[in-house]
Amino acid sequence: MSAVQRPPTLGEKYSGIPERLLEKATEVKRQTYALLTTDVVERKENTQLPVIPKGYSRSRFNQAVQTLRSQIGGENVVLNTEPLNDGW
Repeated sequence: MSAVQRPPTLGEKYSGIPERLLEKATEVKRQTYALLTTDVVERKENTQLPVIPKGYSRSRFNQAVQTLRSQIGGENVVLNTEPLNDGW
């Protein structure tokens, strides 16, 4: 892995790191980047989406989604059936 660029300091940027914490912040940033996910695991073709939490039946999950939609509006509830991207 290439070297992680150090975070900016307060003198360089309004949202930067205080100089006294720069070494610690750089190490934490390095550790965080070391954990980023790079491998994509493909879903099996027969996987029914969306994947629901363990311990819940699909009917219970669907009922909860319907209740949520009726309470806050269907346009505010999105079920993700696309491949997940961890943001890195």
